[in-house]
Amino acid sequence: METNHQHKPHDSRIAAASRSTAEEEDDDPELAEKMRLYPQDFLPVKAQLGTFGFAWAQGVVSPFISSKEDKMEAIFAAVGHLLTESAVVMDVGCGDGAFLLLAATRFGCRCYGLEIDSALAELAREKAKERTVGLLIEVFEENLFDVFGSLEEKDEDAGVEKGGGSRSESLEEVAVAVRKSTVFYFYLLPAVLNKLAPWLLCHMESAAPGHLTYIFNTWAPASPELEARFLASPFNRATQSKRGFFVYTNHNQSGKL
Repeated sequence: METNHQHKPHDSRIAAASRSTAEEEDDDPELAEKMRLYPQDFLPVKAQLGTFGFAWAQGVVSPFISSKEDKMEAIFAAVGHLLTESAVVMDVGCGDGAFLLLAATRFGCRCYGLEIDSALAELAREKAKERTVGLLIEVFEENLFDVFGSLEEKDEDAGVEKGGGSRSESLEEVAVAVRKSTVFYFYLLPAVLNKLAPWLLCHMESAAPGHLTYIFNTWAPASPELEARFLASPFNRATQSKRGFFVYTNHNQSGKL
């Protein structure tokens, strides 16, 4: 997700948002520490069209801010033992593919990215080819709500939506990739993650034990039902809030986290 970090608040709405964040920081020591360690994650961003970013009227949902290398290194240090060559990684809102590139080059994982911006998707593909991991990385240009909203209603055995409508060939390809994936990476705004909570709940219920990990960069969903499910066996929560990410896994080696 990359945006212009030199952008300054320019109207009362952003100023009000800044005051709101400051008030939340006073009430939440963990948030204050996270903001201190990763201030770039909390800078105001300018509305952009055609990205996985702030273009509300067009349905774009999160700003493109490329995953920071130090944050990714901390994540890989925590979950590297899960990223074997048999693992399949999906980055939901992959932007320029920074997370996928490191996963593929360092661990040899099969990787999928989901990105609504065609320019960013193409950039991720070009970078994959430059680093000779083009055969390991596939990026789909789709709207995440089209993908996960459809999957929530999908009858997997029939290969069609429960309403009987045929799925597009493109969405079906993404659905296959989602079913293959064992590690999901999300760097999205809380409101977006909350909208994905119903799919996450369904997905967790159908997952095979020991083969599923969710990584949330900066924010995790604020869903009591989902939180309760994450904390229930066989899932284990590895909260790294001071390091700016959260990991939930049902992997039988989760004790290493």
